[in-house]
Amino acid sequence: MYESSLTFGIRLFDTSATKNPDFFTALRIYSENMGPTSKTDVNQIVYWIERLELFKPDYILSYGLYRNGIIIGFALAFYIAEEKLLIIDHLVIDPNYRSNGSFFQFADLIKNHVNDKGLFIDYAAVEVVDSEFGQTMLFESNLLVRLLKLIGFKAAVVKYYIPNTEIINCKIKVNGTLMLYSSEGAAFIRTEYYLKVVSAILFKLYHKWYKPFFMERIKEYDDALNDILSIYKTSLARSDKVELNGIKHLAYVPEHKKGEIVSNPMDPAIRTILLSFATVIASWLIGILLMNKFNISMYLGIVILVVFSLVFLFMASIWIPDARITTREAVKVLKTLLANKKNVR
Repeated sequence: MYESSLTFGIRLFDTSATKNPDFFTALRIYSENMGPTSKTDVNQIVYWIERLELFKPDYILSYGLYRNGIIIGFALAFYIAEEKLLIIDHLVIDPNYRSNGSFFQFADLIKNHVNDKGLFIDYAAVEVVDSEFGQTMLFESNLLVRLLKLIGFKAAVVKYYIPNTEIINCKIKVNGTLMLYSSEGAAFIRTEYYLKVVSAILFKLYHKWYKPFFMERIKEYDDALNDILSIYKTSLARSDKVELNGIKHLAYVPEHKKGEIVSNPMDPAIRTILLSFATVIASWLIGILLMNKFNISMYLGIVILVVFSLVFLFMASIWIPDARITTREAVKVLKTLLANKKNVR
């Protein structure tokens, strides 16, 4: 019998957190392991932890993440009471202790804690940043999406923008994806409620959080938030629901014009894969006929078939990141075959 000696736990930080060394250790782990676009100023976190009452009727939920009694991470979430919405803003684990298993453990503990507090949830939401400083964050975003999918989250299939957290750049929106979770595992969310969800994120989270820091410029920030909400309202004006799906990769969602709904982001990929599959099958058949007709050696035949396979993988990798890995491995196989040509009879 194999038994795990690992014990995972969480601690909710309250207004006395600034007297707890674990709180600052958690913030250090958070600060060292978050990208600039996604990172919230730790001074702002401290400010709000000391003033939790000011955030009511909504809640700030700040957690220390522990393994075997050692602080190894930090999580920050918000509960919006009227919409019964849980927003998970950050969940950061020290790389030395990071694994998919720890993510699931902490996600489950946070869910159980929220339930134990009697905070009823219709939806849980996570914003995933698609790009940072103009660079597509394909690997990081895909990894987070996959982990969220495994615990029941689905992507809202509509163009999503994350507000900029710097007042000087508040008009510059960050491309993102909104992941939503419901206990029913719904395939869609009504447009009316989706707009309530994004409005709550914009004004009951972003506006409320940044108001003490932007002060006299908060009106400027609110205008930027209203611009984003207007895009959503315009794009969804003729739709009564927003599709929720379990996309494996953010790359499946093509870049569309501002506010344009992605009606079926899988269609282009499916069409391409089917066409590529038909092409490679035909190529294999032609290759086999050529081998039989012209008495081509086994070595040359294998090379031809690998090349045909690479054509298929190259076409697939345009849309599917995992296919790129397979393509690279196939290229290595081809190089090995060519390098060892003398040893193949």
